[in-house]
Amino acid sequence: RKFIDEGYDYRFCTTEVDALPELPRERLCRLRFVPVVNSRGDLAQRRSISIDDLRPCTILTDNTTFVWTQILILRCRERGFEPKIRELDRDYLVGLLADTSDTVHFIKDVDRERAPWNEERFAILPWAKGSSLDATIVMQTTKASMDRELAACVKDRLASLGYGVA
Repeated sequence: RKFIDEGYDYRFCTTEVDALPELPRERLCRLRFVPVVNSRGDLAQRRSISIDDLRPCTILTDNTTFVWTQILILRCRERGFEPKIRELDRDYLVGLLADTSDTVHFIKDVDRERAPWNEERFAILPWAKGSSLDATIVMQTTKASMDRELAACVKDRLASLGYGVA
């Protein structure tokens, strides 16, 4: 609501968490978040992972306001449980994930080939059918209509960075 009340022209948000349905919007891209675990832990031996499999796990994040964290909380609540979330400094998070077997972190799929996630100490698991932390990123405006040229420019830039078009 602050977006409207303070008269901002445009904002970026997700349809899953914070889009305002009454405002014009343009779908920009789809973010896919994938689970990362310790490669030596029990979770790494699974063929896939579901939201329900996260019940006993501690979810590590370096920011509880990240979109994947907010979507995860919603998905877990839909299944009747509160996720155990621990917020840590990023360097400590990486070290703890590498040393424990019951912790999970999530990264954007486009980051899977980047350090440190591409190291042998980590395993990136596929989602089980019916589970995901995907997010649709939209641009919204308080104006009467969306600037299609601006939206196209933003989409092109996101595509050049490897983000899938929504």
